[in-house]
Amino acid sequence: MNRLTDADVRLAAQVERLLAEQAAPQPPADLEARVFAAIAQRKSRPWWRRSVREWPLPARTAFAAAGCALVILLAAPWGSGTTDATLGINLAHHAPLYHPLASTTATLGRAATALADAIPTPLLRGGLALGALAYIVLFGLLATLFRLPQAFSKDHS
Repeated sequence: MNRLTDADVRLAAQVERLLAEQAAPQPPADLEARVFAAIAQRKSRPWWRRSVREWPLPARTAFAAAGCALVILLAAPWGSGTTDATLGINLAHHAPLYHPLASTTATLGRAATALADAIPTPLLRGGLALGALAYIVLFGLLATLFRLPQAFSKDHS
């Protein structure tokens, strides 16, 4: 067992006394102004550069609707009619609009399959690779352009 000696106790008491005598650290004089400026700058950003929670209601609604449509599109029974068996629930009771959407999705899926079958495989793979490369380049370009004004304003302010 580690036992404290009298020297350890005296040292601990001395450290506690010295720490108690220290003044509380003071914040920089301009801290409050910097905080308020940062809050004002954040509030002046356009709505699409803010958190989704701060978007206008129509934009949030459209975003949620697009997300739901994507989920339904991905969950639709591609090319197999409008059955609910793929999801394992009775969607006709819960979502009356599901059947027309599923029928439309199935039709689009069959059209996409027919189109993909008509395109030679090397050409299809090359097109997909080119599309992926273009997406990556565009994403990088947009990310750079998004940060460019911020970097420029920091360098020249």
